[in-house]
Amino acid sequence: MIERIEKNIFFRFTRIFAWLIIAPAFLVLAYSGYKVLTGFVTGSEAVKVTYEEIKEAMEGSKNPWDVKGESQSFGQSEKDQKRYTKEINEILDIFGNKLDREKGEQVFRTVIMKTDEKDRKQFIKGLISALKKAPNDDRLPNVADTYISLWEVKKTARDMEAASKKADKIVSLWILAGAFAAISVFSLLLVMLAIEKNTRYKMT
Repeated sequence: MIERIEKNIFFRFTRIFAWLIIAPAFLVLAYSGYKVLTGFVTGSEAVKVTYEEIKEAMEGSKNPWDVKGESQSFGQSEKDQKRYTKEINEILDIFGNKLDREKGEQVFRTVIMKTDEKDRKQFIKGLISALKKAPNDDRLPNVADTYISLWEVKKTARDMEAASKKADKIVSLWILAGAFAAISVFSLLLVMLAIEKNTRYKMT
């Protein structure tokens, strides 16, 4: 009598319960795996600032550069002084006599070196593109300053989004591991139930 109850009720109930765990766990496993894979594939996006964004931000602003001021020392190393000279000269050529060349070189070199190395080429390329699209007048320093400000805003937003995606990736990995463990445990339970059931059937 007890064996019949175990076979008809306990085994059946346990099997149904195991499948109720395994089926959703498979869905969670698939979804978490997808999230983890897309997280590795997409990566972080490059920061881009368009001249149209610069124009919109410049409306009503004043020239923030003291183009006639004395040059300042920014404490750059000899190695830094030799980097990106070609790109900086291209920027200064666009300014012409609208900016003190010595001070402008120090300012742009400092800004470039403060930018993350992986972003520097994109930063310089975008700055040169914006300056070339801007009217060749006294607003050029303002264009450069606005570009730098917008770049910092977008870079901060991108880095925050990347940090959020990294946190999501870690959570997805934990969920993936949990789902895999649940599937393994309850699949083993089903196997054990099948063995137990067949063993009892043969013994009787």
